[in-house]
Amino acid sequence: AEPSFAGPMPPTVLLTASERSQVNALCQAWGRSLYRGQDKSQLRLALRALLAQIIATYFVEALNEDRTDIPGWLNNLCDQMRHREHAIEGRAALMRLANRTPEYVGRAFKKHLGITPSAFINNLRIDYASDLLIHTDRPVIDICHDVGFNNLSHFYHIFKTRWQCSPVQFRKQSRRSLIP
Repeated sequence: AEPSFAGPMPPTVLLTASERSQVNALCQAWGRSLYRGQDKSQLRLALRALLAQIIATYFVEALNEDRTDIPGWLNNLCDQMRHREHAIEGRAALMRLANRTPEYVGRAFKKHLGITPSAFINNLRIDYASDLLIHTDRPVIDICHDVGFNNLSHFYHIFKTRWQCSPVQFRKQSRRSLIP
């Protein structure tokens, strides 16, 4: 049976280039320990510590930071858009849920979140696609359409921008990197 993806999207954090480099260095250091012949229990413990560090640094702080400068309607809108059906519907859902002019919504996104509404929607869709790539064997083209992209080339471009690899490479790497 195919996994259910109902409910809101998991929390996501956009990392700066330097933050991505830091996380990459931490992961590479852990990866090097694989080749040093450490036993599996030590590797699992090191991986759990690495994941805890990443979560504490990038997710807990992001979720706990003072967001009083962001209007309540925008926070609410972002939370509603994390529901997959709204993310898949895209801009139409965003504008309907915002109940404000497109220009006002665009300015608010740029001012308070530092991205455009389209980039926000694309990030949500790519997160959903990433989940499907890891947890299903469905063809990439089906996933592309299921997450709300109508153009496979555009999907590949957005995906590669986010993950620095194609969807097929992402699926292979993600499955290979899972530890039993």
